[in-house]
Amino acid sequence: MGHKRSWHTAVVHFTVTVIMITMVISYVHASVNVGTTSAEASSSSNATNVYPRNSDIHHIQRSDVEEALDIIDAAWSRSLGDDCVSTVGYKSLPVALDPKRFDDSRRKIDMSAIMLQNLGSMGHTNNLLDAVARSILTSITNAVATRVIILNASTNIIIDETWMKRTLDVMEEPVKLESDTLRVGYRPYEGFPWFQIANDTNSHLRSAKFKQPFAADSYRGWWTFPYLSCKTHQWLMSYNIYVRKADYPHSTTLDYLSVDIDISGLEINQCDLSASKSSDDVDETFNNQMESFRGSHKCDKDTTQCEYRGQANRKKSDIYQLSVAPGWVKGAYICRCRIGFYSVDATNTIGNEPPGFDGTLVEAAWTEMRSNKSDLYHKVFKCIKCAIGCVTCKGPEPCLATYNWPFREKIPKFRILYKGIEIQLLLKFEID
Repeated sequence: MGHKRSWHTAVVHFTVTVIMITMVISYVHASVNVGTTSAEASSSSNATNVYPRNSDIHHIQRSDVEEALDIIDAAWSRSLGDDCVSTVGYKSLPVALDPKRFDDSRRKIDMSAIMLQNLGSMGHTNNLLDAVARSILTSITNAVATRVIILNASTNIIIDETWMKRTLDVMEEPVKLESDTLRVGYRPYEGFPWFQIANDTNSHLRSAKFKQPFAADSYRGWWTFPYLSCKTHQWLMSYNIYVRKADYPHSTTLDYLSVDIDISGLEINQCDLSASKSSDDVDETFNNQMESFRGSHKCDKDTTQCEYRGQANRKKSDIYQLSVAPGWVKGAYICRCRIGFYSVDATNTIGNEPPGFDGTLVEAAWTEMRSNKSDLYHKVFKCIKCAIGCVTCKGPEPCLATYNWPFREKIPKFRILYKGIEIQLLLKFEID
């Protein structure tokens, strides 16, 4: 009886041991898999939790944004060359800006247009045209040039014109310009970014040069797309109005009023808008930044996040100091590694800030990748996930104790083998 009791005890002990070991192994594997899966899910969540780009909100094509960024980059490096020559000293962007920030200036220009309309043909004196142009320049701080052109309503030939420009010294009176492309007796050159012959009897300026106003906007005129003045290196937008006279249709003339607004002081922020803010509800920090370029950064959204570098945070290089538009820069951002990621190639680390990649280098690598010239973008400008258990890290070093799992899994197997041998010995002893 004693031998039978020992045999039964050994069998029960063996069965319980096998069950416990199996449960432990299953738990270990499950823990490892869950940790990996949760980390991947977290990374996926971070990658998708991105505020939608303003190009999606305002129906701006990504290709247009990229073309505009290339033009801005060429303008910054002074490498437009033939483009400026072939466009009579101007280069337009294919991306429009929201002109609502200039509503105060637009209202003053609209009032000047109403005055010209009410004066009718009596207002066609050179002194009066000069006075109107000078008044606009002195009353609108960001206006740099004003043109008032009197056209023959049937032939579009210039009858009279004045072109006033603000001087560098704001205390001085605006100066009158003379241009070979804007002369009495000739039609205005339609290559100007700010001029277009009226499309119909209502003087609508429907053209690829002009931003189509929203249905709710009660503009008397039309805003141009942003364009570069190659001579002054200023970025401008022009507001243009065809003025129908009060005695129309008996009047044989048309007045064309055009005002250039300097937008060189704006900044290009390619980072995403915060998910907690909408494009119509941004604080004063973003009032000087162009919303059309939001979300056009090239940071890898799974492993990095975009951090805008304002003018104050950029290196004071000579070209930066000499530029009249220091905020018009492509790649003015840093791609910081997300929490839980690291990179040995990243730079721009200050104090305890996460490492990051310079935006200008990221833009260049992304362009080469798109043209199949290099795969450097995927090899260098992505961060690597930290080891399991690390909240933050600076390298691949583990944050938890490392275990040799293959070896540890063999230990229970040896125990099972040992128990099996023990049972066999007990059975043999009982038989004997």
